[in-house]
Amino acid sequence: MRVAITQRHLTSEVGADRDALEHDYLLYYPRFGMTMVPISNVCEDLEAFFGNFSIEGIFLSGGNAVHPSEWGESEVLRDNAFSAQRSSLHKRLIELAIKLRIPTIGICTGLHAINVHFGGTLTQDMSLLPASPVSHVGATHRVSITASELAENLGRGAIVVNSFHHQGIRPHELAPVLRSWATCLEDGSVEGVYHPDLPIAAMVWHPERPGCDEDCSELLVRAFLKRTLFWKQD
Repeated sequence: MRVAITQRHLTSEVGADRDALEHDYLLYYPRFGMTMVPISNVCEDLEAFFGNFSIEGIFLSGGNAVHPSEWGESEVLRDNAFSAQRSSLHKRLIELAIKLRIPTIGICTGLHAINVHFGGTLTQDMSLLPASPVSHVGATHRVSITASELAENLGRGAIVVNSFHHQGIRPHELAPVLRSWATCLEDGSVEGVYHPDLPIAAMVWHPERPGCDEDCSELLVRAFLKRTLFWKQD
């Protein structure tokens, strides 16, 4: 399966804009049969790109947080390496996924971009919440799997995942059209979402990095490839 994967937007010390993709993505996902095709943040003609490279899926990777102005907040509480180019690309890719019903998976920022696109909001910095019982940056924590089919296939209702995000989704911030399939056991924040009518789903943790439940990661990647679970095609 040929999958277009987005990249982090970086600016060098001399001011040159660059796209960058962590090796973890290219080392992990091809093990399951994914061919990862990096897409530039300044790609203008997405449909031509998808046609030229025979793209069958979309992967919205982590990096470059969603700017608060995208969900209507004027105050920025934390500098999160925002990128207008990457934000625009994510929006256009989600629109294309909706139009063509392309299976789409989001990781970390990818999940947040999906939530905001469908009308949700975000907490800018989870560490600023009063008496937060868990760290979401450079840590691991437990997640409850609230989707019954996934929990049954996995054989358990809770897993341990890694966590590398400042932004987060509290239950009241979830887009009305989206559904939660995983929540943080310690603070109840939403860590996995899916669209009930489109093959679009996401998680805030990184299956390609250490610290995740390996069985669950493999199950989710294979479901994306086979278009089952959250990526079923009607």
